[in-house]
Amino acid sequence: MCGRTAFIRDVIRSKQEYGYDPGVDEPLLFGKVKIWGEIVEHEEGYRSEFGKIASLDYGDPELLDKFRRIYRVNRVPPRNTFGGAKSVKQSL
Repeated sequence: MCGRTAFIRDVIRSKQEYGYDPGVDEPLLFGKVKIWGEIVEHEEGYRSEFGKIASLDYGDPELLDKFRRIYRVNRVPPRNTFGGAKSVKQSL
């Protein structure tokens, strides 16, 4: 089966926490994915037929910016052009 692999882990913020081979010095990005279709559960995660990046949360800052733009994730919602909502306090 071709597909994606998603790992079930607590929040991971570094190569060391991931258990990544220290002999390899490649940048990593960590985030969340949505998976669907045929899904196979494994001891440390899932393999799925389909997947989509939901967010990119940790990793090399330059790569985070680049891939957040490419995959259109973690975008800040547009600001209200009217200056935003203001709370109004009424006095009786």
